[in-house]
Amino acid sequence: MTSIDDLAKPTDDLPPTDGLRIWLDGTIRIIIRPSGTEAKMKCYIEVIEKDAARAQIVLDQLRAPLKELLS
Repeated sequence: MTSIDDLAKPTDDLPPTDGLRIWLDGTIRIIIRPSGTEAKMKCYIEVIEKDAARAQIVLDQLRAPLKELLS
């Protein structure tokens, strides 16, 4: 993990919101925030990679541990 951004503070010209943005090694971004309409958490994973196949492999490796952590 390289950094965590508290999205309650305005960042990147975006309005403040409840949630966290977690950066892993500069190429993986995970955003966790509460749903605005349901009693559940939303988790978005972005892998920044030129090779789509490689990005999918990394995404697949992250999905299961994150699902377990957030369950």
